[in-house]
Amino acid sequence: MTPLEIADWCTAVGSFFKYVQTKVLMKESAKVKEDVILLSTGLLKVQGSIVKMLVEKIDQLPTKIEDGIRDATKQAAKDVQSSYQTTAAKQTFADMVKRNPNVLILKPVDGEENNGHRKSNRELTELGSKVKEALGPGSNQVKLGGIRSTANNGAVYEFATKEDRDKAKIALENCTPATKYSVSLPRKPQVVNKFDPQDVTEEEILGAVADCPGVEAVDCAVVKKMGRDDQVTRPYLLEVSEQNKLALLTRGYVLVNGFIKCRIEENSIQCFACFAFGHIAANCKQHRCGKCASNDHKTRDSSSLDVKCCKCVEKKVDMQNVPKHGAFQIRLCPVAKAVSERRFQQVTITKT
Repeated sequence: MTPLEIADWCTAVGSFFKYVQTKVLMKESAKVKEDVILLSTGLLKVQGSIVKMLVEKIDQLPTKIEDGIRDATKQAAKDVQSSYQTTAAKQTFADMVKRNPNVLILKPVDGEENNGHRKSNRELTELGSKVKEALGPGSNQVKLGGIRSTANNGAVYEFATKEDRDKAKIALENCTPATKYSVSLPRKPQVVNKFDPQDVTEEEILGAVADCPGVEAVDCAVVKKMGRDDQVTRPYLLEVSEQNKLALLTRGYVLVNGFIKCRIEENSIQCFACFAFGHIAANCKQHRCGKCASNDHKTRDSSSLDVKCCKCVEKKVDMQNVPKHGAFQIRLCPVAKAVSERRFQQVTITKT
């Protein structure tokens, strides 16, 4: 019998003996009354014990179910891990979204830079041939993971391993005049440390960053001091590793000198010509007004009093619950917030 059936049976027995007790008490025999009362009382105690036991068992069910799910999950993870060990390696979602760290950036030299131009597939193939020529006989041993174009008529080469990337970097640096391309490694992640007092030194800022949980001090450096000298506080641009960037953005602040709370934000590159993210105005030929979202004039030439964000207009954002703002007011822009959250999520996935 199931626990529910046992409980129903106990309830039925108790109801039956209550009924018998009521009928017998109407009789005159005292002995019969006493025997029936004792019997029904005993059965009611048995019923209560059984019901109490069932309640305890039912209370233990969530824990047992949770333990069972945990054990099944562990076993499934072991099965998956063993299947990966016996079969070919499979690509996970994190592998698909994270960027390959073993890349080289090829930038044009000798006046061949063309802002806004991206190489075609044919041009990328020709550049790939030049790279193989530069590598010489060892080109067959270097595994290329892929190639993509950049906005400045350059290209980004992906390599399978760091060793292959280093070999290609040395070979290309030795023949820059032949390829007409300069070689550089990708820039490290950058964060902005805001609201630092004017009298704070770089050593104090790096010390505050090093005290943040999960940060390795050897992978942090101050790139430059931003802002103006007449400001009360100034932001600092910091260059960090992926791990340190994740730790700093997760916490959101550092304590300079132990008590001055300074905010940490991602260094989002934004164009102040078209107000898009990912490039700067020097590499952009499109102009949009950051005040009224018009394409007919620049922001400094705007005379409109109706403030509109061109990013929100482009994405068709419902502005009823959003305060009026221009494209340069990143703190008020829901599109800018969404971009920042998506970048933070990609960093989180990369580290997990």
